[in-house]
Amino acid sequence: MKSLFMLAVVAAVLVVAGEAQAAEKSASSPAASKPGSVPGVVVQAPSKRSTVPPKKKAAFDAEAAKRKTWQRYRATPAPTPAQSAGVDAEARAENYPGLHTRAH
Repeated sequence: MKSLFMLAVVAAVLVVAGEAQAAEKSASSPAASKPGSVPGVVVQAPSKRSTVPPKKKAAFDAEAAKRKTWQRYRATPAPTPAQSAGVDAEARAENYPGLHTRAH
């Protein structure tokens, strides 16, 4: 009886160990199977170096900044001239000497 009980305990331990091992294999990543790796740690690869020469990159950046400035300029509404009520053409012509002499 004692040996039968021991056999059942050993079988239960093996079943639990087998299930735990199967769960560990399914949850582990390919990097964790490599020796010396730490599970749960992700290392980012270094960024690729730019193959554009610095002078050419500076020229591209300046061109992009110029384009952005023009787009912002074009997007702004045109200023409306201040219209003052009651000001006639002769009063406005005083600001322009050549027009003033012709207006009379």
